[in-house]
Amino acid sequence: FAVVLRELERERAARDDADAMPPMRVVDFGAGSGNLILPLAKRFPDVRFTAVEMKRRSAEILERRAAAAGLTNVDVVVDMIEKTTFGFDVGVALHACGNATDFTIARCLAAAAAFAVSPCCIGKLKFSLAGGSSFSATNKDWTAKGGDGETHGNGGGDGETQVVCPAITHPRSKWMWTQLAG
Repeated sequence: FAVVLRELERERAARDDADAMPPMRVVDFGAGSGNLILPLAKRFPDVRFTAVEMKRRSAEILERRAAAAGLTNVDVVVDMIEKTTFGFDVGVALHACGNATDFTIARCLAAAAAFAVSPCCIGKLKFSLAGGSSFSATNKDWTAKGGDGETHGNGGGDGETQVVCPAITHPRSKWMWTQLAG
């Protein structure tokens, strides 16, 4: 991902209006304790990074790790992916369980953002397909279990709307093929 981000940064810097543009904003959906976002933030100090994580404990660990590394370009948002509303340029979700990948794709499409996703936990799709979240067939919002939807840093939502995940057939590759073909 760092190689792709480097190229996106170069492309952006080559634009005629680059000086007037705000810093590129990269969102790590399902950031956990920051194993992806923190090395990227160190490597790309001029890029704004926002970590979206539904579990407060993981978000707090990420915040402590960012502070210990002296990173000032990282914000942490404790919320569900589908409830985020802020704008961004690039979205990434690596190891996003169950429908978290689907919500990430939908969120990135709604923001007209570039994205890279790597789905995992295919077995957890049974919960998502039943109408729940990645971890339960009935619980859709895990921020109440270790989080409260509160924003940390400067990366929070700025509206009331949330992304609606379209019905995505599984396997996702079949859905993506139809999206790209149309």
